[in-house]
Amino acid sequence: MPAPRFIQSFEVGNLQYLSRKTHIRLVQLIDADDVNPDGSISLVPPYKQPYDFVVNGDSRTFADLVSEQRLAFVAGYADTIGPWKPYLVKTVADGVDRDGDGALTINDRRVDGSTGVLETANDKGLVVHTWTFRNDSGGYGFADPQAEMTYYFDLGVDGWFIDFGDTGVAARAASVNASEIKHLEHCGREHKKPHKGRHND
Repeated sequence: MPAPRFIQSFEVGNLQYLSRKTHIRLVQLIDADDVNPDGSISLVPPYKQPYDFVVNGDSRTFADLVSEQRLAFVAGYADTIGPWKPYLVKTVADGVDRDGDGALTINDRRVDGSTGVLETANDKGLVVHTWTFRNDSGGYGFADPQAEMTYYFDLGVDGWFIDFGDTGVAARAASVNASEIKHLEHCGREHKKPHKGRHND
């Protein structure tokens, strides 16, 4: 069976154009600058908006695209939304040294759970991929990379960007969702139907 294929972009207009030209699954990527201490997303140029929005004078931000209304807009041209991890899980810098190493880092942030973006995106018919998981850099609220990956898989993400595949396989195997076939389908191994608006030849 051929591997699933995706076309990804941080811009919007090119994906809208491609939605009328191809059956390849399209991913709207969602960026940001950083995470504020209270868990809100920091939006600073050039990570504030899709670049085509900047050029066209459109004031909408990346954060706007994950609102309930705008997720419906994204579902009109893309199959998948790919937010940076902090859009999906809220973490707060509350000053607690959770790993006991004597230093406060992003790993020590309190994990407050889902922001609701994942669930809303799924309700709008969008698959959710998030990024990027690595062994050699810390995750917001997690000192153990595999534990972080398993947490997101437990939450229900359909796919992830990962630079250490063996850790990802182990994390998936440890997840409560490990046996759910829908995650294989959502990652592209069994595409249910062409995206609305695509040509059917």
